Amino acid sequence: MSCHCLTCPVRSQCTRSKVNPRGLTLMIREDYEALANARIRQTTAEFKQQYSLRSGIEGTISQGVRGFELRQSRYIGLAKTRLQHILTAAAINKRENLCLARRSSSCSNSYFSCLKK
Repeated sequence: MSCHCLTCPVRSQCTRSKVNPRGLTLMIREDYEALANARIRQTTAEFKQQYSLRSGIEGTISQGVRGFELRQSRYIGLAKTRLQHILTAAAINKRENLCLARRSSSCSNSYFSCLKK
């Protein structure tokens, strides 16, 4: 197969590879139809409403992982790990409240200035 591709005069229209032939990935019909149906379902209003909830939760988890090192526990044992998760959740909530207060009032650029009120 590759010897036919290498000598083909219109090879540049199929692939940019200098040596290897063009490769095609063909899906099984059931897999292709499932993917096509999922893509169609993603355009519906019901899916967008459900996904909006998920995207909010994913953003909160990402904030916990990136800002509060939630991926790994500092402690050994379920009790202390649970306590860490509770305190991390409280810290995330407090930060969100400070951000809301900062946006909605006349707080200066500091989060701590919003605590005074």
